[in-house]
Amino acid sequence: MVCAMVEELFPNPNGGVNKPKQTRPRISTKQRNAKAKSISDEAVKIVWDYWVKTMGSTRAVLDHERKVKIAASIHDYGIEASCQAIDGCASSPFHMGDNPQQKKYNGIDLIFRDADKIEGFIQRSINSPRRKAGE
Repeated sequence: MVCAMVEELFPNPNGGVNKPKQTRPRISTKQRNAKAKSISDEAVKIVWDYWVKTMGSTRAVLDHERKVKIAASIHDYGIEASCQAIDGCASSPFHMGDNPQQKKYNGIDLIFRDADKIEGFIQRSINSPRRKAGE
């Protein structure tokens, strides 16, 4: 009887089948480094400068780890899509500090953490009004 009430309150849109979320395995550091080697420093600098301007993080430093993450994203998605991911993060009030912790979650590490994050932020950018760097 309780199960019937639960099903009425929480109907499963999958027709009663709970499918686990399909996630891609995270890319290893070796794989990310291999991808990064094929990307020019100039391409990385374009995306870095865009992130600095968009997020207003003028004191941030482009260290090796950030450079590798940006380069791997450029390798997989290109410069424009990597900048779109930055726009997607910037268009999220939560990621920009409108959250209970009053903390910004807009770092390079988060935006380019894995394919799911990058693609999610790109999609958010497409679905939200276009935001130009520094606005």
